[in-house]
Amino acid sequence: DGRVSISDVVLNVHLIIGKDAMPDSGTTAFKIADADSSGTINVTDVMRQINIILEIPFTRPLAIASGPVTVSLGDTRIGTDGRQMVPVLLGGGSMISGVQMTFTYDPALMTVGEVVKTEYDGGLIWQHHAADGVYTLVGYSLEPGKGLTAAGSSFYLPVSITGEDAETSVLTLTDVKLVDRS
Repeated sequence: DGRVSISDVVLNVHLIIGKDAMPDSGTTAFKIADADSSGTINVTDVMRQINIILEIPFTRPLAIASGPVTVSLGDTRIGTDGRQMVPVLLGGGSMISGVQMTFTYDPALMTVGEVVKTEYDGGLIWQHHAADGVYTLVGYSLEPGKGLTAAGSSFYLPVSITGEDAETSVLTLTDVKLVDRS
């Protein structure tokens, strides 16, 4: 219909996390999803769409990390519900309003669950999908001035060791994209 709506945002998130098939490059569907015309569909397109919906003017392309940022996985701990939790820590000088991460793991040895929010998650909306040992998640803010900052653990990923050899169970962060709304 030529207008950007929240359903466009949801569709893009589903494309990114692998719930829906990515359209072929050059197709109309690809061009619509590639909101920033970068040639790839990622969390920057989601944030561009949200800015259009919120009528936030943009004068430059959305930055992926406008300042130094640290990303680390903390030591596994046991959550209040008894699950093993891997803390994911994102920190830096600027606010992060969009996050895209990909992890790999051996699905015969481990399962990864839904993001567990913390008081430091910046009010982001989280969506994820796991298939064939790849876990992709996207987090985004619908509110200007909201996002992740350099406080404590940004969120937790619950993991369950399903194989007999817990020592060989590895969760590897393979890709990170962080977006500043401005």
